[in-house]
Parts: sequence; structure tokens; C-alpha cells
Amino acid sequence: MAIGQSFSQQFKAGDVIYGISQARSPYVNSLPPPVAHHLRAVGQFLICDEFNNRTFGRVPTNDFGIGQSPDSKRSIKTNLAHHQQVDYLNPLQKAALQEYYDALKGTRYAPLETVKTKINKLMEKGNQNTEDLIFRRACKFGLQFVIQQRQRTVHFVLDVPEYFSVPGNRIDSLGIVTKVKHAGHVPITTSELRCCYRNRKAWIPAGRLKFYFKLIEVNPPWVDDAAMWAIYEAHRIEKGVI
Repeated sequence: MAIGQSFSQQFKAGDVIYGISQARSPYVNSLPPPVAHHLRAVGQFLICDEFNNRTFGRVPTNDFGIGQSPDSKRSIKTNLAHHQQVDYLNPLQKAALQEYYDALKGTRYAPLETVKTKINKLMEKGNQNTEDLIFRRACKFGLQFVIQQRQRTVHFVLDVPEYFSVPGNRIDSLGIVTKVKHAGHVPITTSELRCCYRNRKAWIPAGRLKFYFKLIEVNPPWVDDAAMWAIYEAHRIEKGVI
């Protein structure tokens, strides 16, 4: 760890940014102007969403405007076929996306497996619908893909935009630990942070997982909020998963 150093000093090609979607833009924008554009042009996307939305997902309407909600086998296969044919992705980008999806589809996080989950079961876990669960699982897989398979670094943003009206404009550890719902579901960021905690002993010492607030590296949330994360640890022990 390099506590106190800025994000822009530590970000390297191939690294990926995680955190609340609206909070990631300042981090991307803190990089020299040509960097993000060049990295994306050679298939080194900066955000996990960019991998998901250009494989099994759909690109936002204000971007390229094509695709279907990945909530069935048919729509997932339609999106995969579409992204393989489009002109707006160059060969380097398509190769990187194919590497990602090939790795994803062979795991328990695979979208084509996730769509088999019954609606009542996925809602019990805090999901709004099938699409919610598919992206949740893919984003957790993305952490493993970047850190373990690609041997790159995940830069996790703990900032929360001011208009969310969260005290301190920072992700609330208690909300993560207790899986508090927002906008009708448990945020995907909650699942990602809990995944980071479970893998902390492997990922933190390797220097492949860093946390930031206001563009500066800070301690992992379970260090500064140890008492809150002890609740999650106790729950895991109770379930016998440790």
C-alpha cells in the first residue's frame, strides 16, 4: 500500500477502477487526457462495466444504442453476437473482450448459468431482477479476473457523490456489512466490497487491491471501521464459511 499517494500516481495500464458508478468519473478524469482514450483504444478498459456492456450486456442508449436487457439466454446470446460484429470495436478491443468473456463463461458467475436462477431466490439475495444478479456476479468475477488472471490492480473508489446525501460523502461500512437496500435493491458495490474483504489476505499483500477517497489512497474500510466489519466476520463464522 502507498497510503497518502494520489490515484493518478499509481494507476497503470491494465488496471481497473471499481466503486459507485457516478464516483468513478473524477478518477478517470484525473489521468492525463490522452491516457484513458488510448487505453480504451487498445482494449484496456478502465471500468468493469465496459467489459460487461460490450459482451453479454447492452451499451447505454446515449453511447451506441443497441442491445437487449441480458435477462434471458436468448438476449445474452443476441448481445454477444452483436458485439462481435459491430464496427465501433476494433480488433484489439474485441480480443480483450473475448478474453474476458471466455474466462467468465467458464465460472459459476457465468451469465448463461445465472439466468437459470428463480426469481424468488434472487430477490431473497437483494436483487431486483435477473439482470441485477447477472451484473452483480460478473462484477465480482471481474475483481478476480483483473487481480488474479491478469495480475493487474483494482483501484476501489470509496467516494459517494454529494447528491446521495451520505454522511462524509463516503461509502458507509455498516450499510455494506448489513446489506442495506438502496433504490429497491442491495447495491452491486456492496457485493464487490464484501468480495474484497473475503479475499483481502491474498489481494492486499500482493498490492493488487487499493482503496481511495478524494483521489488519495486510504486504508481498506475494514481497517478504519474494524468494529463494523467484525459483524460481517462473525456472521461468516456463524455460517461456517471460514
